[in-house]
Amino acid sequence: MMVSRRGGTLHTSFAQSMDMAFGVGKWKQLEFETVNTDSLLNSGINYIYLEGEQYHFGYMHDYWNQNKTKFENWVKKGNILFVNSNPMYGNTLLLGFGGVSLDPNFVSDTIISADITHKIFNDPKKPVGEEFWGYNTNNGANMIIKGSGLKPLLVNKENHSHIVLAEKSWGAGTVIFGTLNSMRYVFPQTGYTNLRANILSLKYTPSEISAALERPEPKTSARQGNQDVLVTLTNYGAQTLTEATINWEINGTLQTPFKWTNGLDAASGNSFSKDQFSVGKILFEKAKNYVFKVWVSDLNGAYTPAVQDTITQTIYTALEGSYSVGTENADFDNLNAAVNALIDAGVSGPTVFNLADGTHYINQKFPAFTGASPLNTITFQSISGDRNSTIIERDVNIRAEYLLAFTRASYITFKNLTIANSYSIYDYGTVVLFEEGSHDISFINNSILGKNYNSRSGSSSTIYFGRTDSLPCYNILFKR
Repeated sequence: MMVSRRGGTLHTSFAQSMDMAFGVGKWKQLEFETVNTDSLLNSGINYIYLEGEQYHFGYMHDYWNQNKTKFENWVKKGNILFVNSNPMYGNTLLLGFGGVSLDPNFVSDTIISADITHKIFNDPKKPVGEEFWGYNTNNGANMIIKGSGLKPLLVNKENHSHIVLAEKSWGAGTVIFGTLNSMRYVFPQTGYTNLRANILSLKYTPSEISAALERPEPKTSARQGNQDVLVTLTNYGAQTLTEATINWEINGTLQTPFKWTNGLDAASGNSFSKDQFSVGKILFEKAKNYVFKVWVSDLNGAYTPAVQDTITQTIYTALEGSYSVGTENADFDNLNAAVNALIDAGVSGPTVFNLADGTHYINQKFPAFTGASPLNTITFQSISGDRNSTIIERDVNIRAEYLLAFTRASYITFKNLTIANSYSIYDYGTVVLFEEGSHDISFINNSILGKNYNSRSGSSSTIYFGRTDSLPCYNILFKR
């Protein structure tokens, strides 16, 4: 199965290599813009090839950012993915799979084999050779591959650290990363076309012993106090998993390894046994965050995976209680920092931000904060209780259509504050903007100061409700 850009004609050599690997009429070409990824990954296909050549790169970039996690999970089940991209110009593409990326800042005129014994240089199509170069002004590859756990297959002839084709085990499957140019631009063409066909012909046998930790969200939050740190172990191997050592560290400090002995059945087809458990406890302190790293070793007492990926997650202490903003020795230096902490950590109880007297600058939207509820409310208030002494204004160096904007936010109160428009351009005069289902937001005993613009523009309104036809706002209170 090959996926590429809709309407972007690939050179006939791509179809030729697919025919050579799978047989004429025995493969399909789908399009980034229209492919149903969920159906594709559950169709029983075990080899997928994504091509981001030149004008296809932008489409592949957008598609991959939306579907990366789905492909990571699909490969883990014992499947093979070949991701190749070779734009003349482009941005870094973050591929996942433990931090692999494509870097566009390096090109390779001539590329050579990094392991001539590998099957892609020997079977099933011959001859292949071990050195390839770009024709005329073209390069063999326009990007390089970076990341841990890579097995190099092709590298820059002048700099062997610049990898242009690599493979990596992932769960019970394998992913192949490439930055290879089109077959019409690389010589010798016969050997290079055979190489590309051999890449597409790769087959792997799942390991007898193979297990991996489930990759969590990059960041999460935990309540203050001693809390368990949970991981999930999945058995992808053909043998029952009886034990494993779970190694972990917090903020760079190695913790006591956890000996796991719960037992997991062997993999069966695309069915895999998994177990979630605690490796230990962490004391989560107020307004702090922790970098959690974990990796597995000693599967069934002796086997450590040759390619070992470290899982990393940032855990924020969820906010709860009172916090100072902008005072001497404050919990947060400024209002932006406090809102960013809410975005990252959420709340686990009623939370109050006491703003120092003076002026606080902000220009950002308030989204739905994790944990906010009728019990876990969020309050911003003057530390002195004097609304004339504590002022919130927009940062005049940032152009925005609002001072405070709420998008699906809820259970927030502003109390005893002056909230003032300090912007001189009427098209950016909105002080408070509500949109997309925001609700239960209160303004109590505040001075909300707009400006008298001679304009019919909604964006010059002091208080403005955006279009909320599908997600109406409700329970919005203004009270003196």
